[in-house]
Amino acid sequence: MTEKEVHQLIEEQAPEHKKYIYEQIREEAERSVIEGAKARQKRKRLSIRLCTAAAFVLVAVCLAVVLPVVLTSENNSINRYSSADLIFSPVDWTLKEYSQQNGAKTLYIDWYDGKNETLKGCETTNRDNIVYITEHLVDTKSGCQVLIYFMADNIIIEGFELYETDMDEITLHNNVLVKYKLNFDGTRVMFKYGGYKYYLNFVVNYTDINFILETVESMFEH
Repeated sequence: MTEKEVHQLIEEQAPEHKKYIYEQIREEAERSVIEGAKARQKRKRLSIRLCTAAAFVLVAVCLAVVLPVVLTSENNSINRYSSADLIFSPVDWTLKEYSQQNGAKTLYIDWYDGKNETLKGCETTNRDNIVYITEHLVDTKSGCQVLIYFMADNIIIEGFELYETDMDEITLHNNVLVKYKLNFDGTRVMFKYGGYKYYLNFVVNYTDINFILETVESMFEH
């Protein structure tokens, strides 16, 4: 990819993303200059490296833009939503891929060898704003199914109060407080970690609480 092609691709991005993309390319360029000086590389070779680095950064940044980085709020204000405020659509990435893009700060259940589907819930009035992600996974060994809802800590969704009240509690990985409740229609689990909230619903009347808590514990091990 040439420098002209890189520049053109950047200009085709949404205005709110351009500044971030250029900042990332500038930082990569500065690192390349330092490395080039140490290695006493020729200017022409360095120029090629910078263009290649810029293309790489652009692809990575564009991928990150596609992934729900908007889940990270710029302020600590509480944002409330009802089902009428949201519209859902499937995406071609998973929570695992989102985690890899964000330095493993996002937790996930590694059941991707079975049936899985990921959806994003966006504001009906602003579909670029992803409010939360939901993922449906099936464990091929046990047949257990789980629905995972992932959102920023300052997001409140109408109906999710069920995960907050009348729950049993247990402390897992590094003193993370996990709330859970066995029910005839499945088991609800809720915990907060790294500025995000995780709501899990183990469905189809799967009530092996030891297996469920072990599965939740495994989320911290990736």
